[in-house]
Amino acid sequence: MKDFGLKTPISVNVTKDTLVKTGVGRLREIFVTSAENKQGIMIIDGLNGGGETIVNSFIPLPNKHYKFGDVLFKTGLWIIISGIVDCEVIYF
Repeated sequence: MKDFGLKTPISVNVTKDTLVKTGVGRLREIFVTSAENKQGIMIIDGLNGGGETIVNSFIPLPNKHYKFGDVLFKTGLWIIISGIVDCEVIYF
């Protein structure tokens, strides 16, 4: 599996719609620190909300890891947050 020059994954805190990484990479997991009821996270391969959907919107639970098996993104890693969610995005 290609590591894109990284030996360890990078962790970025996300609380709003965010471009996490530009270019090719792999999404390993998202750890949700906190989330209000019925909030959502959507993951896009793109530089904004208009790219290819990697994961359609899901309702995150606080203190839970969501593992994505190092899913490949090509254009960029864009995270869309609806409502109040605090999470760590872990990627290569």
